[in-house]
Amino acid sequence: MHFYILTKEKCLLMDSSDSAQDLLRCRLCDAPIPPLWCQLCNVYLCKSCAGEHMLDTSKQHKVIPVEQTMSKPFYPKCQKHQRKKCELYCKQCTNPICVQCISSQEHPGHEFMDLSEVVNRKKEKLKKSLQELVSTTLSKYKEIASKIPNQKSYLRQTSDGLKTAIDEHGKTLQKEVDTIVNKLKSEVDQKVENQVLSLREEEINQKISSIEEYIYNQKELQASRDLGLIIEHKSRHEEFKNVPSSHDVTLPTFCAYEINTDQLLAQFGSFSDETRHDEQNVSCAKFQKVFMKWISKGFILINS
Repeated sequence: MHFYILTKEKCLLMDSSDSAQDLLRCRLCDAPIPPLWCQLCNVYLCKSCAGEHMLDTSKQHKVIPVEQTMSKPFYPKCQKHQRKKCELYCKQCTNPICVQCISSQEHPGHEFMDLSEVVNRKKEKLKKSLQELVSTTLSKYKEIASKIPNQKSYLRQTSDGLKTAIDEHGKTLQKEVDTIVNKLKSEVDQKVENQVLSLREEEINQKISSIEEYIYNQKELQASRDLGLIIEHKSRHEEFKNVPSSHDVTLPTFCAYEINTDQLLAQFGSFSDETRHDEQNVSCAKFQKVFMKWISKGFILINS
């Protein structure tokens, strides 16, 4: 339920779960508790920005104190009877209407409601939808976004480990293996790049920005006295509900094989199946067999 606090200096729209600073902000500089409102543009303004707003001579702006916007609701003009205000609502046509619309027999047998009652019901529904958007949908997107820096850090760290393994294996080879080393390192970089792209970081951040902008506009709508603007509002909540699942990043493990110069490219090594990022131990039987063979031939020294 909304209630108003009116003082000589301020007129704030308060909510049981939102502060006035959250609901009313200057459209130009985002300053809290703006004292002015442009009746033409339907935006709130601070004193500093009101002058700049009035410099736009392409429109006949009318800036008034916020207190005046709280005194009475703004009923929309009737589309068919321009001199009349729509104070009623036709349930069958789902449109605001004026008293002249009823007397002109344009809505025979229809049921009518007070427009302010319809608006109050819609605002209550919008409020619940907004609360769900803030507490559930937005929080899920932010949870995904919060994991991305750690996932990117993991990819960088793991890719460094893969490159080190490739370098150490390449030291036992002749100069002809240099191109193969570079080739595999390039593949690691490509796999990392592909994994980073799969995180959809830009898309997630854009979606968060869209939701936060929508929430901001919803809060302004909650504070608005323009009943026509509210009744025309179309909720976008369903658009944001399809939250993607959190994506776990993975990278392969490098397994080195016994070196055979005649079949160097085939035997240098390959990436194993991708493994999860929790650093679980990966068993590679072929690598262990070759590794023990290198030790027996003196290719690798183990410090005791």
